[in-house]
Amino acid sequence: MVVCVLTACGSKTPSGTYVVKTINGKSPIDYFTESFGGDKDTVLSMLGVDEKELNSNLMTMTFKKDGKVTVGGLMMTMEGEGEAEGTWKLDGTKLTITIDDEPADFKFEKGKIIGSPDEGMEMVFAKK
Repeated sequence: MVVCVLTACGSKTPSGTYVVKTINGKSPIDYFTESFGGDKDTVLSMLGVDEKELNSNLMTMTFKKDGKVTVGGLMMTMEGEGEAEGTWKLDGTKLTITIDDEPADFKFEKGKIIGSPDEGMEMVFAKK
């Protein structure tokens, strides 16, 4: 009985690639359209991407079982950074991602990663 309880309640860890599904509760295209005050076509033209690419590759995080993480996607490219590598650690539901000695805390819950990599921008990531 104890083994079953531990197995059912055991903590899962992120592995694989996660992508942004929402920013402040909105799809990436809706978030940027509202932020820039334009229409979707204008925003997509300004960003130089199509809607599918924006919604599927805005920001990605690839977690490896050895505690390494790679962060990439359009946001990193737009900031001129390309991909960044770092480490991750899970303590309960608290997921800490450290890149360039700068830790950022997220929540890992029900297979989703929730957090604010930038001030005022809560992102929800789901497995790709």
